[in-house]
Amino acid sequence: MKEFKIGGYVFMPPVTGTTISPFIYEELNLDDWMIQMAARYNYNNYKPEKNTASSNNPDLKSRDFNSLSASVAVFYDIGRNFYIGADLSRISRAPQIEELYN
Repeated sequence: MKEFKIGGYVFMPPVTGTTISPFIYEELNLDDWMIQMAARYNYNNYKPEKNTASSNNPDLKSRDFNSLSASVAVFYDIGRNFYIGADLSRISRAPQIEELYN
């Protein structure tokens, strides 16, 4: 949990942020082939404090973000500890507190 008070971002209201990010990683070895798979779910919640000197904007609201990132990689052992491979991934992220409220 992050708590931002008045500091470097003077014009940003105090905001409390909560992040939950469970993930899974799996590796499968099949003779000369190796397959790696991973996925991560992110939940972000931001709650600005209202009625403070730096947050007199009536449009300030709590924000929730959900995102999913995943990847798959395939490698082939061409011998003597050398591999050739490829991967495919999709990555997303929630905005940072500073991007939303500054």
